[in-house]
Amino acid sequence: MPDRFFLVTPELSRLAEAFKSQFDLKRDQISEHHAHGPSVVNSEHCSIDKVKKAILKYGDSFASKGGRTV
Repeated sequence: MPDRFFLVTPELSRLAEAFKSQFDLKRDQISEHHAHGPSVVNSEHCSIDKVKKAILKYGDSFASKGGRTV
């Protein structure tokens, strides 16, 4: 892709804000990011539990030789 079509994130953000301002959208409206919702957090916790179980099933390779985990 030619460099002439390359825009950095701050420039894209400025263009988006300029576009939104044409429609009188509320800028102070607080919205929650989709990755912070309860279902996503719960899914991540379940994934972490699965990884921990898999590690312990095959032996904790992160454990030090003295028997203590680091």
